[in-house]
Amino acid sequence: MTNQESKRIEIIDLYRNQKPIYEDENLTLVRLESLTRNGLNKLNKNDALVIIPIAPIEAHGNFLPIGSDYIESILMVELIKETLKEKRSNNHYTIVESPGIPIGTGALRSVEGTLDIGHRAFRDCVIDFIDGLVKAGFKRFLIITVHHGMIHAYALEEAADKIVKRYRKKDVRVTSPVHWIAKTLYMDDPKKTWSRLVEKIGQKSLSDEELEAIKHDHHASIMETCFMKKVNPDLVDPEYKTSGPIFDGINNQLLGLLTSRYKYDHQGLAYNGNPSLTDNRDWYSLYVEKIKEIGLEFIDALYNKDPNAFKPYLHSHIWQFKFLKTNFKQYFIIPFIIFMIVLPWILFFINLQT
Repeated sequence: MTNQESKRIEIIDLYRNQKPIYEDENLTLVRLESLTRNGLNKLNKNDALVIIPIAPIEAHGNFLPIGSDYIESILMVELIKETLKEKRSNNHYTIVESPGIPIGTGALRSVEGTLDIGHRAFRDCVIDFIDGLVKAGFKRFLIITVHHGMIHAYALEEAADKIVKRYRKKDVRVTSPVHWIAKTLYMDDPKKTWSRLVEKIGQKSLSDEELEAIKHDHHASIMETCFMKKVNPDLVDPEYKTSGPIFDGINNQLLGLLTSRYKYDHQGLAYNGNPSLTDNRDWYSLYVEKIKEIGLEFIDALYNKDPNAFKPYLHSHIWQFKFLKTNFKQYFIIPFIIFMIVLPWILFFINLQT
C-alpha cells in the first residue's frame, strides 16, 4: 500500500472502539488510560503486570522516523504478549498496558529532530510515574525501551532501584531488560550468539560483512530499519539501501554521553552501523527470537515467588559504572577535592623522607 492509498487514522480513532479490558487467550489485557476509577479498583493488581513503553524522539538517519525508538518500544509490547501466549499458555496473566511515554535521555542532542530530556529530569519522571502506579496498588513493572543510550539505560535502572528500595516491604518489582538485550546481541560474543540464532531459525550463516555490521548495529541501522519496515514500510525512506557503513568509535560515544557541548552525530548522518544490509536476510525473525527469549526470562523473574530470584534482574553489569549515574559528578569532584587537600601533606612527607 502506497502513502497515497494508506487510510488516514486519527489518534482519537484508537479510543473510539476500544474496550478498556478484554480477553486474548491466556491474557487479560487492560488499557490503563481507558480505565475508570471503579474499573481500576476492581482489578487484581497484586498479580497484574504493568508494561511501560518509554523512549525518546530522536533523529534516526535521514530514512527512519524520529519516533522510531518510541514506535519500536510499542512493537516490543506486542512481542511480549505474543510470547506469553506461545510459551506460557498454561498461565494466566493480567497485562496492564501503559500509554507510551515519548521521552528519554542520552540521545543525539546536536541533531535537529532530537528531543533530549535532562538525565536527572528523565530519571525522576520515571520514578514519579511508577510511584503513582504503586500507590494505585500495582506491584510488578516491566519497562520497555528500544533506545539504548547508556545513560538512558542507566537512568531506568536507577529509577527501578529507587522504587524497589522505597517499597521493599511490599515486594514491588521493577525491571528494564534493555541492556541485557544489547549485551547479549552485541557485546558478549556476537559471532556465537548470531550463529546459534541463524541455525535455530534455519538461515544461512552470517557473512563477515554482516557480522561486522551486527557488532556495530547501534543506532538507526539494521535492527531498527527492519523493525520499522515490519511496523509500516511506508514510514521508511529508501535511502537506507544506499546508507553504507559508519562505525563510530567508543571515544566519540563516551564524549557524547558525558558532555552536551560535544557534537555527537555519527559523522553528521545520525546513524551508526550499516543499514544498507537490511534487506540481505530476514533480520526481523532473528532479532525477535532473542528479544522474546530475554523478555520471557524477565517476566518469569517478576512473577517468581522468591524475592531473591528477582534480584539479578534489577541491575545489569553497567551498574558498576558510577560515572553513568545522574549525580556522577560527585564521584569525581568530591574525591578530587579530597585528593587536592591531602596532596600537599603527601608531598610534605615525601620530602621528609628524601
